[in-house]
Amino acid sequence: NHFSSVAYLTYFIRALRHLLPQERLRAWTVLIHLETFSLDEADADELLRAIFSTVASLECPHADLDQFLLPDTHAAVGAELARRQESARSEQWSNNYKLYHQQFLDDKGISWSRLRPPPSTQDSPWYHTCSPREKEVISYAIDAVEDMISVDCSQRIDRASIGRGRSLPTVTPGCKTYLMFKKAVKAVKGKRGEEAPMNRFLLGREGLRLQGFPTEFFDK
Repeated sequence: NHFSSVAYLTYFIRALRHLLPQERLRAWTVLIHLETFSLDEADADELLRAIFSTVASLECPHADLDQFLLPDTHAAVGAELARRQESARSEQWSNNYKLYHQQFLDDKGISWSRLRPPPSTQDSPWYHTCSPREKEVISYAIDAVEDMISVDCSQRIDRASIGRGRSLPTVTPGCKTYLMFKKAVKAVKGKRGEEAPMNRFLLGREGLRLQGFPTEFFDK
């Protein structure tokens, strides 16, 4: 038994309680080799619990999502938009989703004909790079959730993860997260200002920032 000489403990940590503005549950496991540290199982268990007690004591409110998103003027944002526009020109969209989407919307009592995003979204060059299926997922999320700030377009319409409020749902490498987050602008007369919704996809480097990678990681 490879674990007979070790003590271990698993602790679940919510990213939201450790600065990162996404709802992600992380499992941390710490193992201690008893012989190396001259500990018996009881002492090792006490040490492990002390370690995770320290982790819990470091909990803090999550930072503002603004701090993890690049400005629209950043070169990486422009490069990703150009890549998507080039890809969309040659893309052959599938229509296999239509019947399923229609059934889902009918079950929700939502008229397909009125499922239209706001003008700011329709005018977005990012939105124009989306497939018809992705556009319907975005439109549904905007219609269904009043304080919607994001939706994962990689999933079918009934499984699309929708973000709301001031933090994102779990972001994975396979996500295609369309952002409707309103970035804060300079305060006017002491009041927090807001821009129009972002209307673009989350970039890979922004996703890495949301995992805790420092900004300096991208400057190397």
